[in-house]
Amino acid sequence: MRNALLALLLLLPASAGAVELKLDGYGDLRLVVPPSEKSYLDGGLGKFRFGAEDGGAKLEWTELLGQVAARFTPGLTAVVVARIASDQTKTLDVLESYIRYRPVSITPWRWNFKVGAFFPPISLENTEVGWTSPWTLTPSSINSWVGDELRTLGASSGVEYRTARGTLSLDGALFGWNDPAGVVLAYRGWAFDDRPSGLFEHIRLPDVVANEFGIPTQWHKPLFKEIDDRPGWYVDGAWDDRAFGRVQIMRYDNNAELDAIRDGVRTWRTQFWSGGYANQFGPFTLLAQGMTGETAVAPAPAMFSKADFDAAYSLIGWQRGEWRLAWRYDWFKVNDSRTEPYYKEYGDAYTISANWEPRKWLRLSAEALWVNADRDFREDAGLPERTHEVQVQFGVRIYY
Repeated sequence: MRNALLALLLLLPASAGAVELKLDGYGDLRLVVPPSEKSYLDGGLGKFRFGAEDGGAKLEWTELLGQVAARFTPGLTAVVVARIASDQTKTLDVLESYIRYRPVSITPWRWNFKVGAFFPPISLENTEVGWTSPWTLTPSSINSWVGDELRTLGASSGVEYRTARGTLSLDGALFGWNDPAGVVLAYRGWAFDDRPSGLFEHIRLPDVVANEFGIPTQWHKPLFKEIDDRPGWYVDGAWDDRAFGRVQIMRYDNNAELDAIRDGVRTWRTQFWSGGYANQFGPFTLLAQGMTGETAVAPAPAMFSKADFDAAYSLIGWQRGEWRLAWRYDWFKVNDSRTEPYYKEYGDAYTISANWEPRKWLRLSAEALWVNADRDFREDAGLPERTHEVQVQFGVRIYY
């Protein structure tokens, strides 16, 4: 059913007659100075997209991304976002594919409906095409994880009430095909990833975890799969005040059955609270977000396992003319209540970023990201329990 739905949404823009089509996207070129740790994409425990497997400083064409929006009426739009990248398991993959109905309203009330595959409305950072940030190349640990493991494959509906002071909104969704969500956070821990997972992608889990379970290396897991035939849900509320800023809160629960398994893939019951705040003070922008939750798996009654996770970040941005500068601090942890902790992790990170946009179609970026983290089972891989990683990137992004 998932594939059929995505295929229908992919075909909509091509099959439409008198519709308004809009194409957006970019190509991304990077000069990367990676840390010495092996990247999680290569089965390591490194915190970044790039790592020891990439060698020293390297010039790399990271991705080509395109977004097609087909507008049928002023309120009805179909959107498909696809990406070509060498470091994903499918060279061409889809990030989002959905239909949205948001009719024009001349009253204070306005409602919307969306069906398909789309990111849950969590991020305050990633507001640009391709779920990217205008401030940094690499999103926070929170939004890196959202991009890695979460996608709403289902339907959402919401309502807005607009006043002279601001807008109050409430959204809710029912979704499926996200039952494995949590496996990456538990086994890999938090990471910093500017490459959200594609809908058809299988993500690689750390080799040390595969060895613990007697599984050959390059252990890959599908991320978007329905296992227990139970829908997940979220409810999201926000108040957008012209003077005070934006406050939002979400409750998310994939409602997975703890002991379900299908085609060798197990469910992980993942639920959390997320809250955020955003405001602008002249040339300065403040973003802050926190998340707290848990993910659990029970392959057998006597093998219940749970990881509690928490993370937060604050970002201060400055913009003037063609320049945009940002500083961000991240804090994250995973707690494991077992006698011999397996998932336990604690760390923080600092990011500084500069962006120059001399043309509407050109963005030049420089970013440095420092991560310090402790994770117990790193020693099982012959690594120090504490890691200090630094990644420096220079990016050229060409929009079209």
